[in-house]
Amino acid sequence: MTAGNAKREQVLIFIPTYNDESELSDIVSRINSLEISNRILIVDDGSTSPINMEDLPSEVLRVRVSSNYGLGVATHIAIDHARAFGYGIILRVDADGQHPIESIPDLVRKLIDEGLDAVVGERTNRDDGSGIRSILAKSIRTYISFVVRSMTAGKAPEDVNSGFMAIGAKAAERLSRTMLDRYPEPQILTILGRSNLRTGSLQVQQLPRKKGRSSIGWFDGMRIFYRFNVFALGELIQGRDKP
Repeated sequence: MTAGNAKREQVLIFIPTYNDESELSDIVSRINSLEISNRILIVDDGSTSPINMEDLPSEVLRVRVSSNYGLGVATHIAIDHARAFGYGIILRVDADGQHPIESIPDLVRKLIDEGLDAVVGERTNRDDGSGIRSILAKSIRTYISFVVRSMTAGKAPEDVNSGFMAIGAKAAERLSRTMLDRYPEPQILTILGRSNLRTGSLQVQQLPRKKGRSSIGWFDGMRIFYRFNVFALGELIQGRDKP
């Protein structure tokens, strides 16, 4: 096996983080215990204090950006790195500890065995909390899911907001040609579906958040709603894309 072929079989696991350092060491340790060839890339999205890399294995890569640009920029950094160094699969794990690390091999296996371009970890136990804030979150999520599935003729999974996903080389190349938004998950699945790339899903159990709460408040929720509608309108005007 050549070095190039070996790298194409490796998974680049990127962990976007913004002031979420407390769980990183445990997440990295659990990833490295898996029987899967991987390299970990931490994308520090402008955290208040730089990540202390002394607590992490020396082979872990880190990129730190100067400001909090959001998950779209973090995803592009991972895609650019993977394409530059020949990784065949990119997989995202969030730094808050909610993504089930033990399901990573299943995501990768489903992507490879079924010849898919992307696989999403579809949460079966998502909890939005209670009160008006939860009603707003659920309403926006339901609306966005309906629009994405309509625009992709049902090719997208029902959970279009899950960040726990693996993408292959074709999907990475297609996404590299798009400016991804701050919260890009619905945008990613829309683009892949309308580009005739194959997307699947794997049911997973989301873990409880160990620290803090979601950073998405009223303002962010309305901004997500507004920017998604702008994106969706642009896609409809542009028409179906090609891979």
